Amino acid sequence: MNRKWRGRVVSFARVHSSRKTWNSRCPQASPAAISVRADNFTATSATGSMTVLNAAPLRLRIDVTTSSSSGETMRIAGDAGFTYQKVDANCT
Repeated sequence: MNRKWRGRVVSFARVHSSRKTWNSRCPQASPAAISVRADNFTATSATGSMTVLNAAPLRLRIDVTTSSSSGETMRIAGDAGFTYQKVDANCT
């Protein structure tokens, strides 16, 4: 699995401006979504991408610029590492 994902680039195409928590869903072949909030900034649009550096453990290179409804922009760029726990569940 690690080789299958390494180097894959995924574009950000959606913004979740009101989502506070994430629930697990079945994987879909769709563009990535992002949610960015800081102080008085809430992203309403985003452009950019993330590159899979490693799948296990998960490491991503993120470069995304988000915009708020008032026209402010915020860029987030860098490498991020994650840990995760696999949960086998039925997709509904």
